Amino acid sequence: MDYTIILQLLLAAFCGFLFGAEREKSNKDAGVRTNMLVCLAACTLVIISKRGFLGAEADISRVAASVIPGIGFLGAGSIFMRGNRVFGLTSASLILITTSVGMAIGAELYQLAIACTTIVCIIMYGTRYVDGQRRKRLREETWADLSVDNKTQSGESAQQK
Repeated sequence: MDYTIILQLLLAAFCGFLFGAEREKSNKDAGVRTNMLVCLAACTLVIISKRGFLGAEADISRVAASVIPGIGFLGAGSIFMRGNRVFGLTSASLILITTSVGMAIGAELYQLAIACTTIVCIIMYGTRYVDGQRRKRLREETWADLSVDNKTQSGESAQQK
């Protein structure tokens, strides 16, 4: 039994877990299960591409290359609009990076996968605070604008009476 494959799959699932945990904590789509499965699938497909066609007269990179269009379809499905706002871009981006980490693990590029996972976690967890502060400031500005508008409308209606 080749324990390398098992370790690759476990590492892929763990990296997907790290990405998905942030999404779950942020109460966003594409959480733990999705990211674990995407990373695991990408890893599995690259392993199949590398090991499944040994000795065959085939271009083994074709299986790995076909992963990206499939993930593009999955990522595009996570993006939607409500009014003039776009939602799901971070989830779609994370699905793509989760795929690339899974592919790196499947290709036995562990240093790349671990470095990428570390950087993504820093980005996802680190910018959460900054994003929260920005959203808080926007809410406060919106409430301030609403209260000014209400006072103006109340004053106008009082003057009109």
